Amino acid sequence: QEKTNAEINAELDVSDEEDSSVAQLNPKRPEHAAVKSSWILIKSNKFLHRNRKTQTIDEIMVCQCKPPLDGGLGCGDECLNRMLNIECVRGTCPCGDLCSNQQFQRHKYAKLNWIQCGKKGYGLQLLEDVPQGEFLIEYVGEVLDLAAYEARQKDYASRGQKHFYFMTLNG
Repeated sequence: QEKTNAEINAELDVSDEEDSSVAQLNPKRPEHAAVKSSWILIKSNKFLHRNRKTQTIDEIMVCQCKPPLDGGLGCGDECLNRMLNIECVRGTCPCGDLCSNQQFQRHKYAKLNWIQCGKKGYGLQLLEDVPQGEFLIEYVGEVLDLAAYEARQKDYASRGQKHFYFMTLNG
């Protein structure tokens, strides 16, 4: 369910002027440490109810791409894995280090900065121009089972916490 900025501002009793004020956060600056303390930066998903699933070598999808003869990057738009929204796995892709379909594994993220967005919480700001459709960053967090999700939802509701985001994962 999507809400407009005006609807969110009305719920939070935020003026348009307050909404447009954005403060950049630098996690290395002491005065921003307290502001950022309400969340923790993590670099990979945290599995709380089970171990992370791993694939055997037989389960890995290997594309049929050929390393470009000119030394450019392989696994472009015609890569079967890319078309299926699957990353090529390091060490199995025929293009080797020239594979361009390993953004998550290689942490190939756009340059971003955290920003304080008033009462709405935090956002990300791009620090460079990025072409439309370009990969920005991996969304990571705690991976919960249904029981833990429902308990977390009840806990947040009982404390009146409104700023959170749950996402459903398939697979």
